[in-house]
Amino acid sequence: MTLDPRYSGAEAKGPEQTSLPTQRGIAWARIRTWEPLRDEVLNLAPLARLGYPRVARMADARIKPHRERLYAGATSRGAMPFERLPWDPNTYYTDVHMFGEREFGSVYLIDDERVALVETGTSNDADAILAAVHDFGYNPEDVDALVVSHIHLDHAGGAGFLLDAMRNATVYVHERGHKHLVDPSRLLASATDALQDMAESFGTMRPIRPDRLVAVRDGDTLDLGGRVLTFHHTPGHAPHELIVTDAKNRCIYTGDEAGLWFPRDNLLMPVTPAPSFDLTNNLASFETMLAFEPRALLFSHFGPHTEPRAAIETQRERYELWSAFVRERYKAKDEEAMVEELFGRYGKGATFYSREFLHRRIRNSVHGLVVYHRRLEHAAPGR
Repeated sequence: MTLDPRYSGAEAKGPEQTSLPTQRGIAWARIRTWEPLRDEVLNLAPLARLGYPRVARMADARIKPHRERLYAGATSRGAMPFERLPWDPNTYYTDVHMFGEREFGSVYLIDDERVALVETGTSNDADAILAAVHDFGYNPEDVDALVVSHIHLDHAGGAGFLLDAMRNATVYVHERGHKHLVDPSRLLASATDALQDMAESFGTMRPIRPDRLVAVRDGDTLDLGGRVLTFHHTPGHAPHELIVTDAKNRCIYTGDEAGLWFPRDNLLMPVTPAPSFDLTNNLASFETMLAFEPRALLFSHFGPHTEPRAAIETQRERYELWSAFVRERYKAKDEEAMVEELFGRYGKGATFYSREFLHRRIRNSVHGLVVYHRRLEHAAPGR
């Protein structure tokens, strides 16, 4: 199914719904180009009957001065500027300084006929994202699509806050996460338990109206005009996890399914959170990524990795090693002892990221693996 960012979730549920949307269901109140539309779902005549104006997208002359300013330093309101991918002139990423850390939280901007952001950070990052979009040369209402890899607070927490300003945007989320963005109360309670002492830094969530959400399934696509994104359900990190492939630049937006990438320290690390991490599914996801033969992995934490096969193979090995390590020790050792041992093996040589910060990341994964192995133990035959 190809999804159109101009429609609400009600109009994008499945291929059987190909009739023109009602006025109440329209999520895209303006057509910002004079070019012919590329799909058969919407055409200009029915829009005219509904009374919606056709508004031409402003010329590149308006945008150009902002883009020239991009590479001169920080944006005018303190957010980090969007940086272009070297091999794709229309895909960018910014550092939102998630948790107050440099080079940990990425948000990607795809500057196509329809503008999309991939990931929305935490609720604490919304202002930085809006500032970066503004200094890129767009108004918030120019953004058509917000894609979240999954509904954890550091990926989808900013969505409800961004939508206030991004009045024409629709959020794309896996169908298993849809209801939790409509009513995040259970998700917030679960996050508080899973994140323990880190919960406050992850922020909160704001409910999103169903007509501004699209629930996607494995294999659904999103046509941005000059490229097509494909959603792949990869339920290892979480049951609602997606990776997203870009057919034009051959990159994969990994969400958290490929773990964490700390580029300044050349460090790859698993991320295996409670309550629903599943090792078998995560290992299968690595095979899905390898089969795509990507040009690069676009990590949400953090940035592009340009040796994708080596990164995937490293992570596949480390996920298995970390899981076995915790399985062998969780009954005899407390979690903090395991965190310290894993830090000594994998994080001790880091110089850019602090010991405390890396400890917290490892602690989150160790706790998730303890929960995972207890779940397997209780599910074993004879119990």
